[in-house]
Amino acid sequence: MASQIGTKLKALANRAAVASKLRRLSIARRSFRLRRQAGRGLRLSARPYGVNLVAYIRAEMGLGQAARGMAAAMEAAGVPFGIVNFERGNVSAQTNLSWRHREVERPGYDVTLLCVNPDNGDNLRATVPNSLLGSRYVIGNWFWELSELPDEWVKEFSLVDEVWAGSRFIQDAVALKSPVPVVRVPPVVEVTLGKSIPRSFFQLPERRFLFLCVCDTMSVLERKNPLGAVRAFKRAFSADDTRAALVLKFNNTGFTSPELERVREEIEGRENIYTIERVLSREEMTGLLAASDCVVSLHRSEGFGLVPAEAMRLGKPVVLTNWSGNTDYMTPDNSIAVDYELVSLGRDYGPYKSHQLWAEPDLEQAAHWMKKLVDEPGLAEGIGRRASATIEARFSPQAVGGLIKQRLEYIRRNA
Repeated sequence: MASQIGTKLKALANRAAVASKLRRLSIARRSFRLRRQAGRGLRLSARPYGVNLVAYIRAEMGLGQAARGMAAAMEAAGVPFGIVNFERGNVSAQTNLSWRHREVERPGYDVTLLCVNPDNGDNLRATVPNSLLGSRYVIGNWFWELSELPDEWVKEFSLVDEVWAGSRFIQDAVALKSPVPVVRVPPVVEVTLGKSIPRSFFQLPERRFLFLCVCDTMSVLERKNPLGAVRAFKRAFSADDTRAALVLKFNNTGFTSPELERVREEIEGRENIYTIERVLSREEMTGLLAASDCVVSLHRSEGFGLVPAEAMRLGKPVVLTNWSGNTDYMTPDNSIAVDYELVSLGRDYGPYKSHQLWAEPDLEQAAHWMKKLVDEPGLAEGIGRRASATIEARFSPQAVGGLIKQRLEYIRRNA
């Protein structure tokens, strides 16, 4: 009985402490905003120039990789920064330690960059020290995948002074509801090839043209649409065609997903379709991209589409739905664009509401191009070469770092 009472009292004390923290944060943010509106300036020069990067820096997920790209960009541009690893509310594997050497408890720079989406804002406010949120210039680096930002995210504008959007598609979606500036700062696309990993490591066949489709069940599989990739592949290649194979790489398959079960039913009995469901390290994932011949993403919508961009950097052709964030890096000669029809979702899919629109890709057209890539080996090589040049020129740490440095200098002069 005494232990139960003690546990309840501790829980009440914790809730009271969080409530107090949030009240203080609200007051600090209000004061910060009033100083700006009064034109009194924020005196950013009173603190060291640099960035407090609050991020899923260890997480094996797209937002984690985007955050690590931000770190690489700032390092390339010579922008001082310290990292606060944030994990609360994130169930992804926390195994990437590549930036652990830059992690600190409380960095003291003038700008705070939050690489955490608004759907985890409550945990962010409750966990991150008020000193990093209340009286700093706060930037939210947000990713979203449809053309309308969720109404539930709007309250998070009160925490930020501006938003960085990874693509023009995200920028447009955020700007429609944003009371603060929305600036396009693309993610870094950086792929470092280590020791070559043979296909046998992944139990994949040699001497076949390998199409790769990568999905995370937590990103809503209906949006990622691996079922579309499977059906396009089946239209292009018969069950006994040994020239090509499709590899489906899934993350977080431990979570219940009816769509994943539909995919498994669709591929049953197909010996030229393979699945990989275990967590891969960053090195292993890069090795899988390198071992593949083409990445296929017949998604219904993307905020940016990091995996196809990484494949392009490695000189791989990509077959992509020609809509949403990935069009920022697609040109007529560096990728294969698949036509689509915009359709209503019809029902809610996780955070994506029924009234919104997304793309239904043309699977016949996708199948045509998949077959053409296998039939004409030189086609893949030429597209891949141009793809790599595009990504290196526009999405390298140096290119993105230059944009970040320019924006931070503007903030410091004008905030």
